[in-house]
Amino acid sequence: MFKKILVPLDGSPLSEEAVPFAANLASRLNAQLLLFRVLERGLLERDTHDSGFETETREYLELIKQRLVNDFGFNSELVKLRMVSGEPAEEIALFSHTEKCDLIVMASHGRSGLSRLIMDSVAAEVVRKAPVPVIIRHSRLREEFVGNPLLTPIVVTLDGTPTAESALEPAFELAQQYGCPLLLLRVLKPFVPVDELEEWFAENENKGQDYLDSHAFDSYRLKAMNYLEKVAAPLKAKLVQCDTALVVGDPSEEITKYVRAVEAKLLVIATQGHGDIYMFLLGSVADEVFQHSDVPVMLVHVASHPHNLKSTEEVATPV
Repeated sequence: MFKKILVPLDGSPLSEEAVPFAANLASRLNAQLLLFRVLERGLLERDTHDSGFETETREYLELIKQRLVNDFGFNSELVKLRMVSGEPAEEIALFSHTEKCDLIVMASHGRSGLSRLIMDSVAAEVVRKAPVPVIIRHSRLREEFVGNPLLTPIVVTLDGTPTAESALEPAFELAQQYGCPLLLLRVLKPFVPVDELEEWFAENENKGQDYLDSHAFDSYRLKAMNYLEKVAAPLKAKLVQCDTALVVGDPSEEITKYVRAVEAKLLVIATQGHGDIYMFLLGSVADEVFQHSDVPVMLVHVASHPHNLKSTEEVATPV
């Protein structure tokens, strides 16, 4: 259940762009919002709690809280303020753990895609270290959740691997709690990976090369469709609506087009990388999708979510 959402702020207008989105989400989920500011060491030492900078930071967080109450009608009892001194990514991840947060929402700090974001901000470290999913909202996005929120779906990208399936559990829980559809999307590149159909080729090699050439992709497509249906089966038993979609083409282009076509509220992608998320995101499909997608992207780090829905194949100072 998503009952506690952490929103890291650094005092910049850009970081504050995550606040309306987080407030919208929290209102729908009846969740608590934690507004969190990390002051890098040197700006505020822990033994100088009466410093002017600390007072200024406290007033800043209070101002954001009042904006939530006045502009969004948010229940002030559901907004908590915290600040600490330390290294931002470390403190954000630690706080999300000690406070048992369910989700972190951040704004993009880059204008040229997720690669720039990862290079220039603490977001990569937060995704890698935090024990919960991280939603990153690009600064250029329009207002989210337009239309009927109960009909606007969450899209999860799958590629047939357990790595991608790590995104299923948090996506399922959010869709279930939100009461909206869940769409499982797989994009096939327009060629057949031989290793995926090795058994099929062996079984049909006696039918000749012409048969193999003309039927290989159909078999590949059928295998992918069966995979999606098997993954979706246990979800369909628990959700009002869970559908699957299989498209052929360039992954980043097709994911972006599909998300736009179904007017999704959120795209969920699993990230891999054993201690180095840069290798997954830089130059990857996720980079292109984030740059062009019309919706926020939830990143689920595989190491933080080892138990997914199986398919067949220092303490913060209160303000």
